[in-house]
This record gives sequence, C-alpha cells and structure tokens, in this order.
Amino acid sequence: MLACGGNGAYPAAAGTVYRQTGAQAAGAGTVTIDNGGLLAAAGCYTDSALTPVNYGQFTAVIVSNRGNLAVTSNDTFSFTSGNLVTQNRDTSKITLLSTNGVTFPSPFIVGAYTLELGTASFNGDVTVSAPGRLSPRKGYPMALTVNGNLTVASGGELSGRGCGYPTSQGPGAGDPRS
Repeated sequence: MLACGGNGAYPAAAGTVYRQTGAQAAGAGTVTIDNGGLLAAAGCYTDSALTPVNYGQFTAVIVSNRGNLAVTSNDTFSFTSGNLVTQNRDTSKITLLSTNGVTFPSPFIVGAYTLELGTASFNGDVTVSAPGRLSPRKGYPMALTVNGNLTVASGGELSGRGCGYPTSQGPGAGDPRS
C-alpha cells in the first residue's frame, strides 16, 4: 500500500500510510512514508500538517523509496527509540524543520538516510556512517554544535550539494562584467 506524490509539472511528496494490526495498541501501528521511487520537487516533504505527532508511539516509522519525513516544531521524534526504518541516503530522508521536540542519543549515528537540518546541538560524538548523509535544508544555512567529535566515516557524507545559490546569485556572486 502506497500514497505516492504526483509526477507531473510539480512532483509532490509522499502521503502517509498508517497500518495497525489487531494485536497492536491503538495508535501504536506502523507509519510509512514511501514515494514509490518518485522524486519530489526540492523542498517538498511529508509532515504532520497542523497535528502534533509523537513518532515514538509507533512500532515503526518507515521512510523509503524517496520518501522525506519532515519533523516540525510541534512533533516529538526520538532517534533513540529504534523504530526508524530506512533504506539509504538516496531514498530515505528525514528533514528536521525544528529540533525542539527531537531527542538525539549520545553518541549519535546518522545511519542509512539523509538527515537535513538547520541548527542543531549534539551533546557527544556524532558519526555520519556509510551510507548516511548529513546535509543542510535547502535554502537554509546549517549550524551544528557538536560537544564531542564529528566523524564522517568512509562511505558517509557531509554534503551541501544543491543547497547553494543559483549561478550569479548570492553574496559571492561576483561581477559578470569581469
């Protein structure tokens, strides 16, 4: 079961599928953000809209096939809960629109997904493992405070690819007449 975004002139983000078995407590099922391999437009993601979500209540949060889960300032998301299921950095993305309700373990390991964020503080070591990626949100600077070591393992990425200004724009654009 999928809820893919459109593939037209403005490709959209994945919808959300919630599945719960009879054996699971109410609200403790599995949330899936799966875009069926379709590439959504830049900055397009799946968020909880206006309803705060505690992602820790779910048995699993699956982000796959170019799904992009956005965590807002109203949400609660814990990287310590162990319920995040991803594929790799090219097909699973977590975008932190805010880190207000986010819990990072110490040490923190960016695993098989891309973690996009703006400002974040980590109390302890951070490792970007293979095949993980740590990247700024499109159009926003990334400001990290790591009270420990930041390690990018072989096969991991710390990337700003595609996050800069268009040609001849931005503070370092230069003079086209020169």
